[in-house]
Amino acid sequence: MMSTGESRRLFCAKVQSNLIMPCEKAVLSSPLASSAGFKFPSVPSPKNSLMKPTRQPRSWHVAHNFRSFLRSNRYPLDSELTTIKNVIANAQSQLELIQNLRSGIIGGDAEDLREEEADIEAFLVIHKGFISAIRRFPREILCEIFCHILDMCSMVAPPNGEALNIFSHRQYPWVLGRVCSEWRMVSIGLPPLWSRVNLQNHMILLSRNPEKMLTTCLERSGKHSLEIVIALQDYGMSLPMMSRCKTLLQLLSSQSQRWESLTLSDGPRSCVWSIMSRLKDAQLPLLRELHLFVSPEMPVLDVRFPTCFRNCPRLKTIMLSGVTDSEQGISYILNGLPCSQLTCLNWNVVTTWAVPTLLFGALRRMPNLVDFRCSNGESRYSHEYSHEPKPLSVSLRHLRKVSLANFAILKHIDAPALKCIEVLYPLPQRPGRTFFELSGNSSCRMEEANLPSFSTCIPILSLPNFQDIEELTHTRPSGPSGINRRIHFTDAYATLPRLRKMNLGDHEILRWISAPALEDLQVNNLDSRPTASISFLALHELSSCVLTRLTLQGMAALHVLTPTLLVRDLASLLELRVYEARYNEDLVQSLTVPEALPVLQRLVISLMISPHHRYDLPALAAMIECRWSISHQPVTISFSPRDYLYQSILHDGDGALVRRAMEAGKLFFS
Repeated sequence: MMSTGESRRLFCAKVQSNLIMPCEKAVLSSPLASSAGFKFPSVPSPKNSLMKPTRQPRSWHVAHNFRSFLRSNRYPLDSELTTIKNVIANAQSQLELIQNLRSGIIGGDAEDLREEEADIEAFLVIHKGFISAIRRFPREILCEIFCHILDMCSMVAPPNGEALNIFSHRQYPWVLGRVCSEWRMVSIGLPPLWSRVNLQNHMILLSRNPEKMLTTCLERSGKHSLEIVIALQDYGMSLPMMSRCKTLLQLLSSQSQRWESLTLSDGPRSCVWSIMSRLKDAQLPLLRELHLFVSPEMPVLDVRFPTCFRNCPRLKTIMLSGVTDSEQGISYILNGLPCSQLTCLNWNVVTTWAVPTLLFGALRRMPNLVDFRCSNGESRYSHEYSHEPKPLSVSLRHLRKVSLANFAILKHIDAPALKCIEVLYPLPQRPGRTFFELSGNSSCRMEEANLPSFSTCIPILSLPNFQDIEELTHTRPSGPSGINRRIHFTDAYATLPRLRKMNLGDHEILRWISAPALEDLQVNNLDSRPTASISFLALHELSSCVLTRLTLQGMAALHVLTPTLLVRDLASLLELRVYEARYNEDLVQSLTVPEALPVLQRLVISLMISPHHRYDLPALAAMIECRWSISHQPVTISFSPRDYLYQSILHDGDGALVRRAMEAGKLFFS
């Protein structure tokens, strides 16, 4: 505590430097100060004080020449930075003076000092914020963050959210300009933020001036390419609303030379096709993606499909969605497209036909396809149970990737260059010959596979086509534990010598695969501790892989990592990530051993916190300190509730190295 003599000297120095503050008047007017021999001299108020009163009788507030920082996130200039640091140092000394003298004061003066202390603390928080690190963010990084958020905004309404709406000032990206002047300047000068336009009935109906907002967006987008979604329905639409929609469509049509992606929605009584005639002379030099909805009414519409899409040199991707049985309707669209130059087809057309004649008719028009996805349409088709005639086979010599809801379609596709296959729905228990005839009808060699069904995954991987596979994804576990299932392929064993990356939704597959070149492994749904441990150990007993990256997810994720695995089998691990796991005290203590994971460079642990379980927080803090002190390895710990565990670690553990690791950017609590 500051002595009386030291306080007197500090006060005299402040009087001489004209820095006496109102809080000191309260201190020096108190009975304690009077008994100590202090006398308050007459000191004139500073003319250019940086701290002027915001409310009587207080005077701790932001100076007039610093108020601009409250309206922006700009970082101070060098001259301003020096002044702000001096102001902070002065306020800090005032705070220390009050804290040293307040302990011996009681009564009303003590209450005044407590209020003054709170004012100074708030003053320090504000001024320290003026020189915080976030204000040093380069504009380029801020632009990247804004664009990243934009990529997360869907152009169509997600199941539990809203689509991107540029006709509301409360939505992104308009809301960025309401944070501060700095963000407003950055957002206005960033064309990609204003390059996505979504026209839907409810958006236009709820907007006060949609024409002005659309015009502003088009102006701010500059020369950037545009992504357009038009989903307008004319049912229940009044004449003024119809006129407003036509005005908006005219504004968009005037910028057709900047369209890069176009989605035209169709449906009952859609008014989208009424604008197609306006596009007959449109120039679309940048158009890359086109999404069209087909319907049975299209062939009888009194409107011709625009010919402008035939002259799109960059158009490579087409997506067809809807419900129709009309071959004439599909031809109506395909005749207006440059089918020979298309490389990507997303077919989502549902028909009632048993044989996908419409699909194969479209594929024959696109010989240069590289990526083919049939996500929903023709999902009923299976030739083995169909009495319809076989569709003629289609030769796609350049096809490299297929994503299918029905694997039977592969029987009729000759794709010698196929490298990646994704099956969107679980395969039947006995898929029959259809899928396996892929190896007899085509000379393709797979490099990547996404197979959802456990019962057919291993037999398929045993095919010669999959021996060169480098990446395997199994995302949908079927049934409980694989040990309890009646598996009829006990002799089937997949040896994948080139497999480097594997993402599994069922840990039991590890028992049936040998992958000596495996480097990156992710295992999900580790909820059963005994069976998960057995299958995970099998990976190292049956193969000689050297893992460098391991990701585990599930309640038992921390329990499958035994000390033997940490020291011997995972000695080459560079990155370990564990998510949604229960706390395991034995593993935490094992991680403090220097021999465990000696070359680890990053450790990420996400704990499931439960009030019914006790946690050895000092051991967890010791593990963090040990991992960081061995080789300064980054450690990320996430948990819920955050404040509870974070404060407990720093309080119950030593916490010194934990704080140092946090300050050095090596420890992150999230």
